[in-house]
Amino acid sequence: MLLNISRRAFTRVLALVLASTLLLFVARYVLKDPAPGEERTGIFNSSPLSRIWDNEDSESENESDFAEAVHGGDHKVKTSQAPSVSEVTVTTELTHYIHSKHPRNAKSLFLTMTQDATGWGHADNEPRSLDSHIALIKKTSGLPLKSISIAIQTASATEYQKYIHTLNKHPFAKIQVLLYQPEQHDDEPEDRHSEDFQPIRRKQISLARNMLMLRALGSEEHIFWYDGDVIGSDNGIAAKMIDHSQNGLKGVTTNSSMLREPPLPIGLITARCENPGMNNYDLNAWAHPKESPAAARTRPDGEQMKDLRNGKLYMASSTGSMIYVDHWTDHTTNDELFPLDSVGGTILYIKADLVRKGLNFPPYFVVGTSWDLPNGYDGIETEGLCYIAKTIGYGCYALGGTWHIKHEH
Repeated sequence: MLLNISRRAFTRVLALVLASTLLLFVARYVLKDPAPGEERTGIFNSSPLSRIWDNEDSESENESDFAEAVHGGDHKVKTSQAPSVSEVTVTTELTHYIHSKHPRNAKSLFLTMTQDATGWGHADNEPRSLDSHIALIKKTSGLPLKSISIAIQTASATEYQKYIHTLNKHPFAKIQVLLYQPEQHDDEPEDRHSEDFQPIRRKQISLARNMLMLRALGSEEHIFWYDGDVIGSDNGIAAKMIDHSQNGLKGVTTNSSMLREPPLPIGLITARCENPGMNNYDLNAWAHPKESPAAARTRPDGEQMKDLRNGKLYMASSTGSMIYVDHWTDHTTNDELFPLDSVGGTILYIKADLVRKGLNFPPYFVVGTSWDLPNGYDGIETEGLCYIAKTIGYGCYALGGTWHIKHEH
């Protein structure tokens, strides 16, 4: 009888030990969060999103420059941030895909907006694609892809999926794709480039730019806007802009004819943009003349001001005395910057901290607003950036000399 009791007791103890061991195994290897740089195992590998980085380019694997050295006494500990993938439906208009491969290595955020597959323009009469765009960045930016966080925004659900697949094949530090499908308005004309529709069109572009920039910006130090129609560039152009932004005012021209006032710290930089048959395509990049800056842009007269108060829009234009970038590139060297009062968006560098301080693309005419005049008459979209930047103590500039990009629809 005692023997039977001992056997039953032993069996119960053994069962408890086995159960405890099983629970410890589950807690340790299944339920726990992965350690830095470690993927989830077991049942968590069933998610397609969790397997995306398994097929990444081998260049992005096991790179020591993705680890931070944390010093403590005589010990040095390597730390890194684990890859993560997510897809969030933010609103009915916006879906946001994020693949963080090595986010701590992301120093520069590259932003591009497209409507659909046609947004990449043409080169030599052949349609371009996202692959062409990536090849351009890789060849001409002067920055390693592993230091770049890239974000592409599209209005096409089909292209959204294609962009995710394409970008995941490359060793970017961070990948983001946004599907932005804003509601259409009944008052939109068939010709979106008609003069009367330009204020509304540029408002929509501003809203889309802000959506992309503010959603995508993380801890990056530098922001680059690249138009999808940019087909070529001088090599090292993005790296050159970063160098200027980090070297204070050393590169700013000392030519007094180009300076109306003491130069401000560098906040934004652009470059001359060529288009077939045009030496300077981006006419949103300009400077007021030194002698009479107020006379360089048209302003509403008395009747037009009444119309503004009644809700009609007025859009300023050049009076013919504005100075465009191609005029001053002929009077500067490749190592100089010259100041601008307005920039375009074909290629544009922005110091990221300015955005954190409130810089954005104004979706209205920011110049000329007042309490009884909520919409002004100038400075919408990219043309309002420098106006805002100046109020927080930063200036806009362009690369001098022969620096340029090429653009083609």
